[in-house]
Amino acid sequence: MGRRAAKAVSRVALAVTMLVWTTPVGSVGGEQHAGTVLSLDAKAGTLEIDECGANAVRRPFQVRLAPQAQVVLSERTQGAAAFDRPFADTAIGLADVRIGDFVVVEVTSGATPLASTVVVTLRGGGTPGT
Repeated sequence: MGRRAAKAVSRVALAVTMLVWTTPVGSVGGEQHAGTVLSLDAKAGTLEIDECGANAVRRPFQVRLAPQAQVVLSERTQGAAAFDRPFADTAIGLADVRIGDFVVVEVTSGATPLASTVVVTLRGGGTPGT
């Protein structure tokens, strides 16, 4: 392989690498919604959040959780020693989510969108859901 061909191959490899590194992980197969919990029903597996959407327009977003959905509380770890693990995730139930909590919900795409993951990122101080 000549010098010119080797340069072309290395440029293509660099472009592919940059494309892979800059593609968001959560962008394949679903979307994320974030907002403050307005209401929830743990028995029915439903959640409603106050989402700030496109053009900073606030809107309620309602979603049903998938049967195998994960609900996680993500909290900052104490101390400055763990720079590689600044957050600790703890599995919780939907009933442990509180009105006023700030959550990020990952929704699968399809005919009936379902939440596959709910991450509580900031506690709002309200009472746990029913």
